[in-house]
Amino acid sequence: MNDEIQQMMDVATGVMNGIFITTGKPDVYFKQMIELDRGQGKNLLVVGSVHRDYNDGHVIAVLNPADALLPNLESGVAYHSELLKELVAKRCKAMVFMTCSGRRTTLQAKYAARA
Repeated sequence: MNDEIQQMMDVATGVMNGIFITTGKPDVYFKQMIELDRGQGKNLLVVGSVHRDYNDGHVIAVLNPADALLPNLESGVAYHSELLKELVAKRCKAMVFMTCSGRRTTLQAKYAARA
């Protein structure tokens, strides 16, 4: 599970950095599903926002989210760590919540389903 958490953090950081580098817009909100390990049934929902003018943002990455969870996560919402954990509990395999300041990401919360 630690490898999956690290992979989720790496992908989420990569998405944010890619937006910082490629966008000309000051604020970008995003929500996308990314297939990890093609053909292995691992889908990562990446939701967040980047504020290029301030070099900050946040991102939530959710591994194999339940369909019922998808409409409950929005890109422009500032979720509190504990509320976010409660929201995803038993509705995904794992979740990481990261913030970015000065283009440096920090893990704020993580969740992993019990086996």
